[in-house]
Amino acid sequence: MSTWEYLNRSTRNDIQAVRSVLGELLGDFPKMHGQELSSRMRIKDDRQFNGALWELILYTALTRSGFSVQVHPEVNESPKRPDFLVRRGQYASYVEARIAWDSSKESESEQSRLETLLDSINKNVRSEEFILGLDVEEIGPNAAPGQHLIGELNVWLQDLATRAEGRFAAPAEEKAPSLQWARSGWSLTFQAFTIPPDEEITHEESSRIIGYTTGAAVWSEAADRIKNSIKKKKSRYGNLEHPLTIALNLQGDFISRRDVEDALLGPQQVSFPVGRSPGPSTWSRSGDGVFGCAAQPRSTGLCTVLVALKLHPWTLGRHDIFTINNP
Repeated sequence: MSTWEYLNRSTRNDIQAVRSVLGELLGDFPKMHGQELSSRMRIKDDRQFNGALWELILYTALTRSGFSVQVHPEVNESPKRPDFLVRRGQYASYVEARIAWDSSKESESEQSRLETLLDSINKNVRSEEFILGLDVEEIGPNAAPGQHLIGELNVWLQDLATRAEGRFAAPAEEKAPSLQWARSGWSLTFQAFTIPPDEEITHEESSRIIGYTTGAAVWSEAADRIKNSIKKKKSRYGNLEHPLTIALNLQGDFISRRDVEDALLGPQQVSFPVGRSPGPSTWSRSGDGVFGCAAQPRSTGLCTVLVALKLHPWTLGRHDIFTINNP
């Protein structure tokens, strides 16, 4: 039974109270976007429910803290839209909500869905002129509607073939034609690279239209998964007019504040002085986190990461949320 089904059916007094509170919060959400949010919460999939719940909680917390909140604002460099743009006085920031998991089973399931899709594309998409590069931005909670994607890819490649100018675009170039595809929780970007006429293609390569894939790794460490979740979100919208805040709701039994600090600031390390008169050991951060270090700052457009650990409907009234600012 999904979380929504349990909340909707339970006759327990405490669950009825939770249901009542959620109903009130949904009623305060802007009507233009409230139906979409409510629909996601009613899907029998806890990932969709948790994502929609987290956006609802963030909206409520921000408005009750005195911010004006715009839902899904337009940005200059991307057709995609952040979750919120918040303002208070002279302060303004985009806010992007994100659910991250530490479950290895979740990773294996995601990888399996992706591999099934890639296999289907390689078997059913053909082109003598192009090979595809693929950037995997989001893996959906369920199997991708592969037949729709395969049809779109074949039409797109056929159209490109009729307009091909015969020049080769290397993967490092940014001008290769691209196709963005987003559906059912999946977000993929394909690039088409022209095969040079004199390029020798092996039998194995000729049966595989996808030449390379990025963003599809499976992460086993919680800190690495958190780091990857943040990196995907912070680069999603190009250069933004205002700083970005990423709000993480971290789900899993083996995830902690230390994992978040390691992801953002780098793991802790200890240094031992050497020589005839060694001094005390010193602790520091490695500097390879999302924020980098003073000597090599990173993610300067990302101002704050706001974090909730295992936030659920029945923990709303007694849950701590903390922030880590970009130093």
